[in-house]
Amino acid sequence: MHDHRKYVQSLYKRSLKLIQDWKHNVPECRRWQLALREQFEELKGEPKDSEKTWLFLRGIEHLLARFHHPEPYIYPYDPKGVAHGRECRLPPDFIENGDGRGKMKTLV
Repeated sequence: MHDHRKYVQSLYKRSLKLIQDWKHNVPECRRWQLALREQFEELKGEPKDSEKTWLFLRGIEHLLARFHHPEPYIYPYDPKGVAHGRECRLPPDFIENGDGRGKMKTLV
């Protein structure tokens, strides 16, 4: 049962991400996500080995493959994002003046 739960959670999360990739208008995206949640909630009471559950999950897998976005949204600080690893780190010898502006000590 634990594996089935993880599979359904993963499918749900991938579906939400796909909606975000295609719908950039936040209210519209939210409506689609709520409709998806409602469909998953209807499935919640069904036994995991029923035909209805199997057909629903296979249908979602098919939709995920069919509507895969060619350029999915990647958050900037994710490992594949444009800002990954660009954190501005202050040098250890950085000190601050009393007026709030930083000042570098000379290294000589």
